[in-house]
Amino acid sequence: ARGAREIAYSVISHFGQKLSNKDKKRLFDLNKLVFQCAAFERQEFLQEIAKSTLDILLAVFQDEMAKLLGKDESGSGEKRKSNNYETETFLAPLLPSLLCAATAESPSPMALTAVVQWCEALVFPVDPAAARHICGFLAQIVPGADGSVHRAAKRVCSRSSESSHLAQKAQTDEEPLDDEPMAVRLMDLTDPETMALIQSDLDRRSEKVATHYSGSISEEGALLLLTTRRFDLGRVCGSIDIESTPQPATVVEEGLVVGDAGSFVLCEICYDESPRDETFSITQCGHRFCLSCWHSYLDSMENVTALTRSTCPDHKCKQRIGPSTLVSLGKPKLAQKWRHCVMEQFIDMDPSYRQCPGPDCRMVAFTEQRFRETPSATCTKCDTRFCFGCGNTELHGPASCDEYEKWKLILAQSSFWIKKNAKPCPSCNVPVEKNNGCNHMKCSQCGTDYCWLCLSLLNSHSEPHTCNRYDPSTSSENDDERRALFFTDRFHAHDEAERYMLGRAKEFDRVKAAEADNNDDMSDGEQLYPSWLRMGYSNEDQLETLQSSVASVAKARRFLKYSYVARWADSTARGTVLSDESMKIDADANGGQNATDLSSAALLFEAQQATLELVTERLSQLILTKNLNPILDREGELGIRRFFCIMEFQRNSIEEWMLRMIASRRSVHAL
Repeated sequence: ARGAREIAYSVISHFGQKLSNKDKKRLFDLNKLVFQCAAFERQEFLQEIAKSTLDILLAVFQDEMAKLLGKDESGSGEKRKSNNYETETFLAPLLPSLLCAATAESPSPMALTAVVQWCEALVFPVDPAAARHICGFLAQIVPGADGSVHRAAKRVCSRSSESSHLAQKAQTDEEPLDDEPMAVRLMDLTDPETMALIQSDLDRRSEKVATHYSGSISEEGALLLLTTRRFDLGRVCGSIDIESTPQPATVVEEGLVVGDAGSFVLCEICYDESPRDETFSITQCGHRFCLSCWHSYLDSMENVTALTRSTCPDHKCKQRIGPSTLVSLGKPKLAQKWRHCVMEQFIDMDPSYRQCPGPDCRMVAFTEQRFRETPSATCTKCDTRFCFGCGNTELHGPASCDEYEKWKLILAQSSFWIKKNAKPCPSCNVPVEKNNGCNHMKCSQCGTDYCWLCLSLLNSHSEPHTCNRYDPSTSSENDDERRALFFTDRFHAHDEAERYMLGRAKEFDRVKAAEADNNDDMSDGEQLYPSWLRMGYSNEDQLETLQSSVASVAKARRFLKYSYVARWADSTARGTVLSDESMKIDADANGGQNATDLSSAALLFEAQQATLELVTERLSQLILTKNLNPILDREGELGIRRFFCIMEFQRNSIEEWMLRMIASRRSVHAL
């Protein structure tokens, strides 16, 4: 076995040098494999060989990074412009290997030394925040008494004083993911003061429109214009021809145009002649009808909403009816209802307001700011949490509201259910249905371990595995359908995992209470929780770490499932899926750096998504560990403390990579 491993390391070193600049994916796969093996090498001789292999791969990666950073290429003396998106996209797939090696179970000091070396030599020049994140953990807790790893990690942390441009931008522009933005406040619509504030806001907008047109339109006319343009000042003031726009009625003597007492007017509705002083017309259009027909026309409106859209009774006339017309016609109560209905429409249509979707709730969220990412709001009355942009109670970041609405149409198609819920075992082809748990499957027929999402064979339950990149060449089916199926598979996988973890979160308080009361008679649901919660070596800090980790995993699952919605929307809009080849095609076709930046930013988002998935899966495994006795027997209390340090580190990694994905998503939209 020793000789075989020695040969394997030698072959990897050889192919690593050959793969330079030819097959980056395999190069990263080799790197992941060597770090995974090096972490568990116990023989000193094999550790030295593994370290030598990692040094060779590090040199290969440094050469590739030097080219991206604009240094000499192959001795030609030529320079190329440095591109932040390209360099970070190149580096991003490397970070999962370092994260996994740093948090491996009982890793060798040699592997940890290599992690620090790679962070300092390769990660730090491009992404100092990531280098500090990994080395900060190693400086905090290192197994054994190897002081060299601790000192080297602290040295990197002292150098990494600046955040990466992506993470720093996310932290500057974005509110914390858990906290409701301070600019969003809740108001009670049953409170007269709230209604007065909203009415004042509506009146100010009407005044701005009237002022914009230099007094050629009344404030009521401005209000009517706002109702036709969803209360958007930009649309009203920027694209309206005031001369051709219908105006509300301006009336004299209570709206009745008085003529000669003996004159009569033919009403074009009932075709009866009525005295002129018993008729009424809107001044702007001049269509005159008897008062009886006017009242019948207004009374025929099905509801107040229809009244706010009503026009002159003449079937060809589009002149709008305003509240002053209703007052002039002797309908003051109807005019009051008209104003109230318009204010309700204002609350419903204007993007500054969002009514709480909770049952029978009359609270409304309000903000004067515009956010790059739509914030969430939590009702202070019914505790309903909802998206401020679309009002959905399902928070869908990082996908936009429009992307989420289109995604729901995909999920409504029944054809996806059959393909999504039944898959054949990749070894024996027995149909398998997944109804719970993680994506690692073990066939009950042949015992094969495989990934439920991509059907790739796996060696063990803890093997790091990602399959978040769509490959359009894997099938001859309709590409749009296959693409949708690819993303819906991963969406539902994270959705199920989120619901599973939320169930654990609800049980947590009951388990803690039972533990505090020394209650051994627990329900079946509580028995599913880690057994060490009922053991003597768990303290309050450790329980708090567990509780916060459960919440972090649930949040990460929700974030990940909607990150697939965002990627589906991007790939659908492009008509293809991003790859190294498509990046080159885009750059050649568009002849500009912007196309390359767009592709690089989108690929960076994809790589960060893969990292977040790995970290989330790892933390889920730690949370569901049912027995810490083996660690206690092998490493003592130090091992238990390290276990919880790893859990806290993975939780912090989740927060860090969600921020990075938000920043990358913002870059895609900006480009």
